[in-house]
Amino acid sequence: MTQVLAIHREPIYAPGREVEDARILELTAAALEDQGVAVKAASVEEARSGGDEAPVILAMCQGPDGLALLDRYVAEGRLVINSPAAIRNCYRERLVPLLLAADLAFPESHVIQVEGAISEIARGALAGHWWVKRGDVHATGPGDVVRATRASLQHQFSQFRSRGIQRVVLQRHVPGHEVKFYAVQGQGLVDWRWAGEEPGPDFAPAALQALVEAGARCLGVEVYGGDVIATDSGALWLVDVNDWPSFRTCQEAGAQAIATHVLARARQEGRL
Repeated sequence: MTQVLAIHREPIYAPGREVEDARILELTAAALEDQGVAVKAASVEEARSGGDEAPVILAMCQGPDGLALLDRYVAEGRLVINSPAAIRNCYRERLVPLLLAADLAFPESHVIQVEGAISEIARGALAGHWWVKRGDVHATGPGDVVRATRASLQHQFSQFRSRGIQRVVLQRHVPGHEVKFYAVQGQGLVDWRWAGEEPGPDFAPAALQALVEAGARCLGVEVYGGDVIATDSGALWLVDVNDWPSFRTCQEAGAQAIATHVLARARQEGRL
């Protein structure tokens, strides 16, 4: 009997990362199998048609069909990691108001309908340098995250409109050095790296862990990664969180951390 059903991310939501995304799920499955847990991996389509009754679901899927399937699993009383609510909370149009309402360092950000947004910008309501990000999932192709000034926003919005994207996030640029991080609830930071070739300023690693864990609690996400900006003064700003990343720089360690967390939760709740 299958005890854990592991659902792969849909290829459209993993542009250029299909192999890495598949591998972190496969390594997690292998780590669970080493502990005597029976794991089955499936695509969203295979899971929908398979009729599997596994009590624990590992979910990397992000699209509407996958989330509807996860909603059904939750309604049936199964343990789903990450939960569909947490995955939806990582859609930027939900993430932004949640993180803005929290007591943590998150840049000024606005969720904007691309239609009609230009007039507000043209009136000078916003100034400086900004990032324009698609408002739902994190990335499906080039142009999903672009840096723009007020002068170039009209062109950027028109590009999003031409792709059928209705909402974008306008996020104020924070000068500094980008940090990529990977983490698991209860296991802390699995890894963090400077995104650029040169290291950035010194900061307290404990402060980084506290910041990203606060963001994850706000969103309800258990397996996550994202981006932080470290300013020259050592201040840290959380700028993005994404559900179940590929753990590209630390896949073996990431899989072990995920498996440890899954086993702890499942056993605590009597699922395994």
